[in-house]
Amino acid sequence: MTKCFIPNIDARKSLADKLNLKYHDDMQDWEYEVADMNRLVDFEKQYLLSDTNDKEKESLMEIMIDSLNDSLELNDLKIYNVFAPRILKYLKENNQIHEGTINYWTKNNFLISNKIKTTIEK
Repeated sequence: MTKCFIPNIDARKSLADKLNLKYHDDMQDWEYEVADMNRLVDFEKQYLLSDTNDKEKESLMEIMIDSLNDSLELNDLKIYNVFAPRILKYLKENNQIHEGTINYWTKNNFLISNKIKTTIEK
């Protein structure tokens, strides 16, 4: 069975508090609703903090990948080119944590999908 990303409510609430993000229990697609390419620096900093647990990292990676995909959709290559090399490197380096994220984004046809496939295959 292919692993998929399963959101964790505690991780979502914790990240909402830490990053001052909106949150309510009815936000089914929270990671995608709070994604914001203009906040990638905040998301990346939180991802790299030693007190960020694996469940929070899973949600953060979903947020960051969706934010990068948004930058591609809006043709904002400046943001994409600054953040994508590092974020895709974290995705590859921590592929066991992010297996579900990798599966989702590479099995669908998003603008970032091929870039993730290329990074993971290197």
